[in-house]
Amino acid sequence: MVKDSTNHLLFKELIRTVKQYWKQLISIVAISFLSICLFCGLTSNAKNLEERRDYLYEQTNFADVYLTTTSISFEDEQFIRSINEIIELDKRIYINGTSNKNTVYLVSPEVGSELSLPLISQGEEGFLLVNSYAEANHINIGDEVEISFSNLLLNLFDGNEATSSLIENFLSSYVLENKANIIFADDIILKFNVTGFMYHPEGVQTAEFSPSLFYVDRSVLSKSIISVLEENYDTDSLIEVLKAILPSLSDQIELFFEFTDLSSFVTNLLPYISNQILIKSSSPSDTVNKINEYYQQKGDNSTLLTCSLSSELQASKAINQDVNQAMQLTFVFPVIFFLVSLLVILTTLSQMIIKQRSQIGVLKALGAKRISIYFHYILYGVVLCFIGCVLGFITGPLLIPKVMGIKYDILWDLPYQNVHFFYFLSILMCVLMILISACCTFLVSYKVIKESPVETLKGENAKISFKVKDSKKFSSKFISLKMALRNIFIGKGKSLMVLLGMMGCTALLVCGFGIMDTLNYDVELDYTINQTIDVLAIPSSNPAELKKQLENQEEVYWVDERSEVSVLASTSNSVDSSLYIIPEESKTFNVPFYVDGGVSVDSHTASQLNLSLGDEIKLYFNNQTFTRKVTNIFESSTIHGIFDIASSYPGVNFDISMFYILLNDGYSIDDFARKLRDTSQYLSVQTIDDLFDYADNLLSSIGNMTDVIKIFAILLCVVVIYNLTSLNVSERKRDIATMKVLGFRFYEISKTLTYEIMLDTLVGIIFGLLLGYPLMVLVLMVNQTDLLTFVYHIKPLTYFIGFAVAFFSSLIVSLLLNLKAKKINMTESLKSIE
Repeated sequence: MVKDSTNHLLFKELIRTVKQYWKQLISIVAISFLSICLFCGLTSNAKNLEERRDYLYEQTNFADVYLTTTSISFEDEQFIRSINEIIELDKRIYINGTSNKNTVYLVSPEVGSELSLPLISQGEEGFLLVNSYAEANHINIGDEVEISFSNLLLNLFDGNEATSSLIENFLSSYVLENKANIIFADDIILKFNVTGFMYHPEGVQTAEFSPSLFYVDRSVLSKSIISVLEENYDTDSLIEVLKAILPSLSDQIELFFEFTDLSSFVTNLLPYISNQILIKSSSPSDTVNKINEYYQQKGDNSTLLTCSLSSELQASKAINQDVNQAMQLTFVFPVIFFLVSLLVILTTLSQMIIKQRSQIGVLKALGAKRISIYFHYILYGVVLCFIGCVLGFITGPLLIPKVMGIKYDILWDLPYQNVHFFYFLSILMCVLMILISACCTFLVSYKVIKESPVETLKGENAKISFKVKDSKKFSSKFISLKMALRNIFIGKGKSLMVLLGMMGCTALLVCGFGIMDTLNYDVELDYTINQTIDVLAIPSSNPAELKKQLENQEEVYWVDERSEVSVLASTSNSVDSSLYIIPEESKTFNVPFYVDGGVSVDSHTASQLNLSLGDEIKLYFNNQTFTRKVTNIFESSTIHGIFDIASSYPGVNFDISMFYILLNDGYSIDDFARKLRDTSQYLSVQTIDDLFDYADNLLSSIGNMTDVIKIFAILLCVVVIYNLTSLNVSERKRDIATMKVLGFRFYEISKTLTYEIMLDTLVGIIFGLLLGYPLMVLVLMVNQTDLLTFVYHIKPLTYFIGFAVAFFSSLIVSLLLNLKAKKINMTESLKSIE
C-alpha cells in the first residue's frame, strides 16, 4: 500500500514536472535528436556508398591485379601463368583514344573472359558506354560513336623500324585510290554502334572528371577494324600479300597464324595486340611482387608499364578514399554534438533538481525509497533521450544520404542501392546515448538524494561576506566582479561546461568561415596566380587556323594554345593523369615550367606518385613510353597533372585542345566571348567569371556544409548559454535576493551574473580560436578527393568574426536571461524551513 502510494506520488510529480519544465525537457529531446540524426544519417550515408561500391565489385568480379604492358610475349605469358597464387587470368586490349574531343579508354577482352566484366544497366552486350559519359554527351542506344586511335597496330612490331618500314612499303601498293595506308597512319578512326550502357569498376568516376571507359566485345572490335581495312585497301590482294609476308617475318615478330580471309586474319590478329592481363589471386601482393621482379630482371627488354593491385588503380583509390572519408565524417561533427547533448542533459536536469530540492525532501520524509527517487529522475533522462534517439534514428538515414547523394552523383557512376537503417554503429550510438544520459541523471541527482530529509528541506545557503572598509569608497562594480570570480571558483564544473561549450562554438565558427576562406583562396590561386585567363576557348576543328584568326582580332592581346593528353604516369606506382603541353613563351601559365629541361608537377599528383624534385617519371601515351625528370613541384587546388613543352616528345603531334586568351585593356570580356560563341567554331567558350562560377558549383556542397556548421555553432552557443544562465539564476536565487535586500539595483545584479558567464565565455573563445584551424583541416581532409585538393588558408578577419559572433551571441542571451532575476521573490527565496 505504501509502495503504491509512493509510486502514485512519483507519477503525479512526473506529470507536474513535465508541465512545468516542458521547454527545458524538450531541449533534451531536441539535442538528442540532432546528435543521433547527424550520426545515424552520416553512418547510413557512408555505409550506403560502401555498399554501392562493393555491389559493383561483386557483380563485375573485379580483378585483384592489373598488369599493363606495351606488348605481351609468349615467354612473359608463360611465366605469369606459372605463378602458383594465380587462380584466374584474362587477357585484353587496353588502349587510349579520343572521342568527341574527350580522352577515352577502350577495353576489349578475349572471348570467355570472367574478370572485371561490365554491369549492364540498359541494353545488351556489344559496345557499351558508362552511364555518365552517355548522359553527358546525349548518346542513345543505336547511335554511332567514332574513336580515333594513335599507333593502334604498330606495337605488333615492338619498335622494329626495319620491319615496320618493310610492311608499310608492301601495303602501300594495295591502298585504294584516294585512300590512306591506314595501318601506318597517325590516327585510325573506328566506328561503333552503341548497344548499351554500363557500370564498371574502372569507370566509377564520372566522365566529367576523368577519361571514360568503352567496353567492346572482341567480335564487334573485329568487325570495326575489318570495315576500316575494306574501306582503304584492296583486301583480296592484301590477304595474299599478308600470307606471303608473315611467315618470313616470324623470326622478327611474334606473329604467325593461319588465315584464309580478312575476317579470320583480323580475328587471329587481335590476341597479339592484347597488352593487359587481369588476375585473380589467392595472394595478390605476392603475385604483384613476383611479376615486378620478373620484369626487372629483363632490364631494357622489359615491356612493363605497371603492375599493381586493383585497389591502387586511380578509380579504386578515388572511390575508396571517398568511402573512408564519408566514414571519418561520421565521427567529426556528431562527436561535438554528442558532447553538447551531454552538457545540455547535465545542466537541464541539474537546474530541475535544484528547483525540486524541497519536493525531494518531502518525498524522502514521506518514506519514499532512495532507489525509487533515483529511478524517477533517471527516467527523465532515459525517456527524453530515447524519444530523441528514435526520431533521429529514423530521420537521419532518410534525409542526409539524399543530401550527400547530390555530391556523389556528380562524382561517381555507381549502381543504386537502398539506404538501410540498422547498422551496428547507429544502434550502438543510440544505446550509448541513453546509457550515458542515465548516468548523467544519476550523477546530478546523487548529491541531493543521498542527503537526509532535513538537509534536503533546509536547502543550500551560499555564504556571502562583503568586507567594505570605507562605505564612501564602495564600488558595486568591483563587488560584482569579485562575486563573479568567487562564483567561478566555487562552481568549477559549471564554468568548465561554459568553457567547453564556447570553445566548441568558436571552433566551429572559425572552421566554417575558414573553409570558405580556403575555398576562395584556392580558386584565386588556380585562376589568378597560377594562371592568367580572360577567355578559355575549345576549338571544334582547324585549331591552327582559328589561332591565326584570334591573333588578328583587335581585342586580343595574347593567345596561348594548350594541348592535353591523358597519360599513364608511373614511378614506384602509377596513376592516370594528364600531360599539358605549354607553349615555350606562355603568358597565361605563370607556374615555372621546363625548368632545367624537366617537367612541372602539381603537389597532389606528386604525392600520388611519391615524387620529389629530381625523380624520374615514366609517361605512357600514344602507345609510347617517355621518361622525364621532375624539376618543379607547385601548389594548386584543381589544376592537376604534368606540365611540359612539345619538343620533349619527338615524333608526337599534339592536337591543340584549348586556347587561353588575354584581351587588351578596354575591351569587354563578355562581349568577346559572345562573339566567339556566335561563330559556331568553338565547342566551348568560357570567361574567367564562368570558370569562377564552375568552381563555385563544384564546391557548392562544401559551401553548404559550412553554412550548416555556422548555424549549428550559433545554436550551440545559444543552447549552452541559455541552459547555464538559467541554471546560474536558479542556483543564485538566495544570493540575488540577499543583494536586493542590501539595496543592489537590477543593473548591478545583472553585471554580476554577466561577468561570471562572460569571463568563462572569453576563456572558451580563446581556446576555440586556437582549435578552429586544426578542425578546419580535419573537415577538409575528409572532403578531399583526387579531383580537388586544398591549400589551407584562414584570413585574420575570420578570427575576429568568430570571436565577435561567439562573444555577442553569448552576451545577448545572457542579458536576456538575466531578466529572470527581476522576478525572484525575496521572501520566498530567503525564508527558512517552516
